[in-house]
Amino acid sequence: MGIGIYLASRLVKQPLNEMVRDLLKLTKGDVDIKITDKYSNRKDEVGMLANSINSLALNLNNMIRDVKDNSRNMNRISQELDNIMQ
Repeated sequence: MGIGIYLASRLVKQPLNEMVRDLLKLTKGDVDIKITDKYSNRKDEVGMLANSINSLALNLNNMIRDVKDNSRNMNRISQELDNIMQ
């Protein structure tokens, strides 16, 4: 029974530790994280958590890209307006 508990806890603890490390990277601005398929392909709560983290990172990455694109567009429009006003 002790071995079974050890193996079961290892199947959960190791992926959680890796996902926590990736989440810490995410909190520091690294939005290019991706939880390995080894965990995201699982059909249990670990897989659900891995997929949620991957979705979060992807959505943050897309939001940052959109903000950068909008900023560039605003800068371009501002320059065009400035040229018109001169």
